Amino acid sequence: MGSLAPIIRPIYFVHLNFSDDDVYVNTSPNDFEWNGQKWLGTGILGEITPPSQNIELSVDRISIRLTGVPVAKLADARSKNYRNRKAKLYVGLLDENWELIETPKETFSGRMDTMSTESSNATASILIDIVSDMSEWQRSRPYRYTDEMQRDRFSDDLGFQFVSRQKEAVLNWGS
Repeated sequence: MGSLAPIIRPIYFVHLNFSDDDVYVNTSPNDFEWNGQKWLGTGILGEITPPSQNIELSVDRISIRLTGVPVAKLADARSKNYRNRKAKLYVGLLDENWELIETPKETFSGRMDTMSTESSNATASILIDIVSDMSEWQRSRPYRYTDEMQRDRFSDDLGFQFVSRQKEAVLNWGS
């Protein structure tokens, strides 16, 4: 009788940084203690969509679906401050005893963008889109260096009050 090949299972760990607390889940049916945190096992109840890539072949975004969420928790999920909060995805390998073979590696880092929910009788699902940190470098920002924009962000800051006058200013250099 020939020897059997060892069983190796992939596992994903997802860290979602909400404003009031962090969520740590993994794609196995078991809870894990790793990296100083308890990662809740979602098993078949969770899903990570394949990453979308742009023309440069870099990953733009992924989607994380948490299913089997009690309907009573939906209002709590919707009220959380999640936009632009950090999210990380790690991948690891498990042996036949459901033990980590080595330390999981970070494979994706980004910010939570949108959240949608679906519900049925007693359970619901939450879909969170996460935008890559690298794709954020390409996006233009609507921020302008004007007094109005600065006061929108910092109402007591008067540092930009004379910026608009600079384009009409006549400066004499030298003698």
